[in-house]
Amino acid sequence: MTTAVIRRPAPQPSVDASDVSSRTQRSPRHAWPLWLLVAFGVILFGAVYPWAYTPLLIAAAATGAYGWWSSPPRHRQAARGVVVALLGVAAVVVVQLLPLPPAWLNRVSPATDAVARQFDLSYAASQASTGTAPHPMSIGPAATIKGLAFLLALSIFLAGATAMMPRVRVKWLIRRVAGLGLVMALFGIVQRGTFNGKLYWVWTPINTAGNAFGPFVNRNHFAGWMLMAAALTAGYVCSLMVQHGPRRQLTWRQRIASMSSSDANRLLFASCALAVMVLSIVWTLSRSGIAAFAVATGLLSILVSARFRGRRRIVTVMFLLIVVVFAVSWRGVDTVYDWFSRTSTLEWRFELWRDTLAIVRDFRWFGTGLNTYGISTLVYPMSDSTRHAMEAHSDYVQILSEGGIFLAAAAAFAVLQVARAIRAAFAQPQTASLYWVRAGATLGLIAMAIQELTDFSLQMPGNAVLFVLLAAIAMHRPPRHERPR
Repeated sequence: MTTAVIRRPAPQPSVDASDVSSRTQRSPRHAWPLWLLVAFGVILFGAVYPWAYTPLLIAAAATGAYGWWSSPPRHRQAARGVVVALLGVAAVVVVQLLPLPPAWLNRVSPATDAVARQFDLSYAASQASTGTAPHPMSIGPAATIKGLAFLLALSIFLAGATAMMPRVRVKWLIRRVAGLGLVMALFGIVQRGTFNGKLYWVWTPINTAGNAFGPFVNRNHFAGWMLMAAALTAGYVCSLMVQHGPRRQLTWRQRIASMSSSDANRLLFASCALAVMVLSIVWTLSRSGIAAFAVATGLLSILVSARFRGRRRIVTVMFLLIVVVFAVSWRGVDTVYDWFSRTSTLEWRFELWRDTLAIVRDFRWFGTGLNTYGISTLVYPMSDSTRHAMEAHSDYVQILSEGGIFLAAAAAFAVLQVARAIRAAFAQPQTASLYWVRAGATLGLIAMAIQELTDFSLQMPGNAVLFVLLAAIAMHRPPRHERPR
């Protein structure tokens, strides 16, 4: 007589309900809104027109609010410190907008009264008749309110995108950004060779288009957007090299078979897209863009040399070198060298920054008000009287001028919080593939920080949206079910 043996099923490991939710919800539908925002911003001239940046910022804020509201608390944790810091920045701007009686205004910002009298006729008339008219510390309250709206919308987008990113197919999103970058790069090169003074050959821009490239009126702004897209794509290429790089143990038949796989096709596409994007950056002859790209490429090469081994390291570094040589050679080594040897525009920037020191001294604590640099340069004498400088051509100088010590300190603290969040994200257990995607996004942020030393690309709403997306990718923490065991 045989005895029946009843085998109990092996116990399954417990899975957090939120992880199950993350796994089932991780689909392209969470990535589509993010990509559409990036595409909208870059295609419509960087979204510099009110009819473009108004819906862009509303959609960005709505996407961020949905991402924050629909995400579990642990996914929000990565952005909490940054959100608090950005609220501090917004609080300083709100203080700039508070109407103050003359006695208080003269105590905290004594230069505001004299400057406001020169172009605010209603305030000047009130002061002449009563002498008790209140006025904010901002010399242009309407412009500061507009700047505050931009800040709040992008802050909400950053918080929500970071919280939502664990549910986003990040590589799916990056492939679409790389495709968009490829199209924009090709379009920029072709339009430059056939330029008729109009963007897309039909649109007359608000400013002189002699410096235009692609959909941007200013080639430096195009280079800034392309810097971020190229850095993100470079990180994606490295992530593919981790999984499908050269292997010694494969036979030649296996190598041929692997070359026809979908992953190999993705690697080929991303590599070609990266090469064309780099070519477009060099083709712009943007000194700030090329310099920032050179630094980012050097950092990526160092990181690859430190983390890759054997043939994978050699192939990756050689690919980066070939891309650089290809881009510079196509544009012309003599052309690039000759352009960098011309320093007239850099000297003009130095003069502008020296002129700005007078504004910084008079508004040292709270500045002239966010988004009021162009107003202040109408009042203060500039060395070059033939051009009106609407921007300081350095976001760091402009923050100090518009915000003084308080806003500069709040902004520096926000940058520190972003750096801490990124460092904490790198310290999390994660796959090597996600590590390289995060590294590419971080290098894009660093490249933009370098370019902003002598430019203002991030003041283009389309560029700012892509910058925020890179920050969200760099800061987000991977879902638990995707972490290596």
